[in-house]
Amino acid sequence: MAWSEFVELKWHFDKGRNKQQVLCRFAVLAAAWSLWMERNKRIFEGKSNSFEDLRDYIIFLIGLWARASRALDSCESFLFSINCAVC
Repeated sequence: MAWSEFVELKWHFDKGRNKQQVLCRFAVLAAAWSLWMERNKRIFEGKSNSFEDLRDYIIFLIGLWARASRALDSCESFLFSINCAVC
């Protein structure tokens, strides 16, 4: 299955508003956005970030979007578990 098919299916079937579904969508979008920005930086600027920096940026975006979202009330513990699982 191609990445675009995965994202399309994920987006289609995860239309719920519970915390896990919203955060899962944020995670897919944050990863896609971060990888695209990293690609552009490598191609157009000749610079690159380490894997750890890229991972930390993705986690930062998920947390930022979660805090800004009205769909989520309090998700600090869930984000902490994501951060601990990745680190």
